[in-house]
Amino acid sequence: MIDSIAAARGEDGSSRGYDSALNQLLTELDGFQTTEGVFVIGATNRFDLLDPAIVAGGRLSEHIEVPAPDKEARQRLLQLYSKNIPLEPTVDIRHLAEVTSGLAGGDIESLCTTAAMNALGRESQTVGDKDFEEALRNA
Repeated sequence: MIDSIAAARGEDGSSRGYDSALNQLLTELDGFQTTEGVFVIGATNRFDLLDPAIVAGGRLSEHIEVPAPDKEARQRLLQLYSKNIPLEPTVDIRHLAEVTSGLAGGDIESLCTTAAMNALGRESQTVGDKDFEEALRNA
């Protein structure tokens, strides 16, 4: 994640080593301006933490936001991540898609994995509603 190396520089002087590394990254990015065919891509889920200089024109100036999945996408993700999990017949994927609003794809994958671990913890061969409910409480 780009925010781990390009977060806003400190104003108190306590992060000089970190600031120096960011300054070096900015210098390197400036060097790419003269090179055709070079694309530098940075990804983050915390755009607000980035130093303003890193997102300035000519560096990482194009921004593409990928929003959290909508209900339909969450349902497809739940189906994908639970396809190899033996679900009890009462598990309603559509209902789970409704109650997982705001979760990202990785969160949904983790939810399914945690639900499966919950079932294993109670020595069950199948994953049920209570396993997902507990996983959601801890999400």
